[in-house]
Amino acid sequence: MADLQFASRVLVTVNDSNTVRAPTTDILLPAFFILGRHSQLFSASDGWGLHTFGLICECLGKLEQDVEYINCAITLLETAYEEKEDPIVECQFVIARTNVARLCLRLQGYEGLLTSFENVLGLLPEDAGA
Repeated sequence: MADLQFASRVLVTVNDSNTVRAPTTDILLPAFFILGRHSQLFSASDGWGLHTFGLICECLGKLEQDVEYINCAITLLETAYEEKEDPIVECQFVIARTNVARLCLRLQGYEGLLTSFENVLGLLPEDAGA
């Protein structure tokens, strides 16, 4: 858990535009290696860790690896949602799918973009567009 908390703080620091800091790579590499180890140990059960690892990969320019880890997280989140129908898990699923859609756009993977976007739209309440 401490690994994930550290990585989350790193992401917040990197994305904070008001912080003067060292080059982004120097800040992200420790989190990258920590989450790499974490994902080897807990990847079968930790959607949040895989999603966070994917976002760290994105910040380092490893977009294909990012999509891979977030898709693994989506699989875990789908399974968790089918078991409990928890609205928090549903929200995490929507965020992960939205991130995959955004990454597919960056990678010019338009089919993946449409699939992810349609999944997210399918989860919106029917009256959301009104």
